[in-house]
Amino acid sequence: MAINYGKIVFIFVLCAIVVASAKNFTNFLATNVLPDGEIERRIHYRGVTAKETTVSNTSKVRLTFRQLTDGKHFIQLIYDDRDNIIDCEYLHQRDQVELFLVKFNEDLIKTTSNVTVDSLDDRRLPDDIRPWWHYSKLRDLCRKSHKAIRKSLREVRQREESSRKRSRQTRAISDYLIWPGTLWCGYDHIAPSYTNLGAMSNTDRCCRKHDHCKLNIHGFTTKYHFYNPKPFTMSHCFCDNSFRACLKMADTSDANLVGKLFFNIIQTKCFVLKPKKYCAKRSWWGKCTKTKYTKQAIIRDNLAY
Repeated sequence: MAINYGKIVFIFVLCAIVVASAKNFTNFLATNVLPDGEIERRIHYRGVTAKETTVSNTSKVRLTFRQLTDGKHFIQLIYDDRDNIIDCEYLHQRDQVELFLVKFNEDLIKTTSNVTVDSLDDRRLPDDIRPWWHYSKLRDLCRKSHKAIRKSLREVRQREESSRKRSRQTRAISDYLIWPGTLWCGYDHIAPSYTNLGAMSNTDRCCRKHDHCKLNIHGFTTKYHFYNPKPFTMSHCFCDNSFRACLKMADTSDANLVGKLFFNIIQTKCFVLKPKKYCAKRSWWGKCTKTKYTKQAIIRDNLAY
């Protein structure tokens, strides 16, 4: 097999330029355009580090994923093309902060194509970055978003239980939580019946099948001895694997964007069920006299899309 030494040298030199450029600046902005159109921006400015990933499709539907840390706290948020928060979480775990910073530095080294590095030393942050460059502000917005989502989910479940007609307010909230062009892709579904599909029918068909997975844990609920702290429903790993395969077979820009959102950006986890022994009956002095087995959800990481 012939070895292209010229290409190897070029990649090595380009990698060295990117890393050296970033290291020469105390504050910098590194922008990378991936072959599939994704845009990544890595920013370090006055002790705060962040990464922004923007994905879009041929229908001009755009999503933005932002991760930010001040060295002590960590927050990540997903925005739609109107800059509304779709999902978010904030953490105070030191290991999560360190994991993000290590990955941030590793990505700077690995990213060697279509990269531009700009110095932000003695400069203000770009106008489009400045509004979200505050951890406390983002945390407050995240809290408000979770509160609104919980309220919406309660209204949807109450509506389903009572079979009453949706109010205009509930409809507006539910529609906002559904992927554009679909009836089944989102926190809930807005399809009048099982046979109804949105304009992105191939993608919607995959979401419909995934929505009907019988082994699931709805957002902000407890099942199989596990509490799901996210607004998205968590499904059995078999269902998520089937969902990924369905989107891959659809092979449309919309299906691929939903796949990237679900598996790469939101990084939804799945679960498997394992038997767990528990005490079903105790004697009056506390000794267990009868044991039974129940199903325990064990959380797993999904494969990337």
